[in-house]
Amino acid sequence: FEHSQRVGSMTPAPAAVVPVDAPVAFRMHGSNTVGEALAPALLRAYVAQQTSTAPELRNLRPLESALLVPTGPNGAWRRIDLHAHGSGTAFTGLAQGLADIGMSSRPIKSSEVDALRPVTGDLRLPGSEHVIALDGLAVVVHPSNPVPRLTVQQVAQLFAGNVRNWREVGGPDLPVRVHARDDRSGTWDSFKSMVLERHRVALTAEAQRYESSTELSDRVAAEPGAVGFIGLPYIRRARAVPVAEAANAAAWAPTVFTVATEDYPLSRRLFLYVPSQTAPDAARDFVEFVQSDAGQDVVRQVGFVAQAITPERVTLPDTAPAAYADLARRAQRASFTFRFRTGSGDLDSKGDRDLSRLVAHLARHPEQRVSLVGFTDNVGDPARNLVLSRQRAEAVAGLLRTQGVLPQQVLGFGADWPVAANDDELGRNRNRRVEVWLEGAAAR
Repeated sequence: FEHSQRVGSMTPAPAAVVPVDAPVAFRMHGSNTVGEALAPALLRAYVAQQTSTAPELRNLRPLESALLVPTGPNGAWRRIDLHAHGSGTAFTGLAQGLADIGMSSRPIKSSEVDALRPVTGDLRLPGSEHVIALDGLAVVVHPSNPVPRLTVQQVAQLFAGNVRNWREVGGPDLPVRVHARDDRSGTWDSFKSMVLERHRVALTAEAQRYESSTELSDRVAAEPGAVGFIGLPYIRRARAVPVAEAANAAAWAPTVFTVATEDYPLSRRLFLYVPSQTAPDAARDFVEFVQSDAGQDVVRQVGFVAQAITPERVTLPDTAPAAYADLARRAQRASFTFRFRTGSGDLDSKGDRDLSRLVAHLARHPEQRVSLVGFTDNVGDPARNLVLSRQRAEAVAGLLRTQGVLPQQVLGFGADWPVAANDDELGRNRNRRVEVWLEGAAAR
């Protein structure tokens, strides 16, 4: 593995034969984005809570390793296997009984849920689907490329090979060279879904493909005409271009806050999938550690976006609804957004965890008062959408009241303030949301 230079990184031990008699605690298969640096750092921190003796990381072959964990004074070891060959292998590993935890940098597909249900149960349920971090797919160029912004459609045309020179999108007179992750990567799956398929194009056959995020980023940073896509921790020496949902929309730079709120158009969630009934106890314990404050500290240290609640002042333009703008002047927006399960009024798996995080945050900061703001997509009658947006915010308010938290204000603005285009299901899902605003929070 290539690891981050930040806190929590590991230096692999020299290649060695892992003892065949070491009992396996659990096995993790899947995303290279998760498995390259984040999962090893989380495993080391998890083990450090349980033993004073440092574990050993041994490389087996490229993108595969085993963490040997001392369990007693007589040389006893447990083994945690880590295979990081792409998000698709998370679900084949679970299906074949080769993995206890699936690592993915994209949501599980409906076809995968159906195929796995007889073996694992429904992996979309909150007890099985765990959002462990957020990431943004940064569109990266050479540091000297001054292109000021790109729309998602322009990004699609660049990677399809339909834009051949940077001057066609406001950049310099340079030929475009396309670099992309390989077909097994969850980063590729997310990019294909969020960018290429939305605009009905395919990746150019001239693209250079990579299994390693680090290698791709470094190649883009070395080639003046290059463009690539990458997770936030792997921007390294390349330059991330601000991205807009559409030509008349604001362009968002991929920052920690814009990714945490999922306003940045190319934000994504990173997942662990754990069969709730068949996973070993140690696997479930590890997932709970990852969701804890200590686990999320590791997420932040490695360079991904943690799920801690951090309020931030947001300035809205003059076109914002008056009551919404008034709230923004008084309060700060929390660094997460409630969203719902597809076709349901229930919070999704991240929303369940975020509700608990919000209750805990308010217990630590009793001076802060919470307001909830609901939004919908633009499908249907505007008056009905206005009611529905308020109902969604009231649903979250009801859950908070059961936890002893009394929201100060509950608002709904229908489809008036979209964060994404409403012309496909992906964009409409992003617009169906409840924002959290905190009044009395310390200014940032």
